[in-house]
Amino acid sequence: IYYLLFTAEQLQLNPEELLVQFIGEIKLDSELYNIAYQYIRNVDFIDIETPFFDEHPEILNHSHYTALP
Repeated sequence: IYYLLFTAEQLQLNPEELLVQFIGEIKLDSELYNIAYQYIRNVDFIDIETPFFDEHPEILNHSHYTALP
């Protein structure tokens, strides 16, 4: 979360407007989600059952720590 916020700051992105989408073992009631939501209001989850992941299976190798801005 620190690196995500640091990157957003360096790119001068507004955390109130930034959309961050998580993939992997992060649940709505997890501590990681709660920390992210404190600083970034638009936090969502990507369903890995989409055609995108069929075309790019290498992304699933990183599913435990991927955040897509």
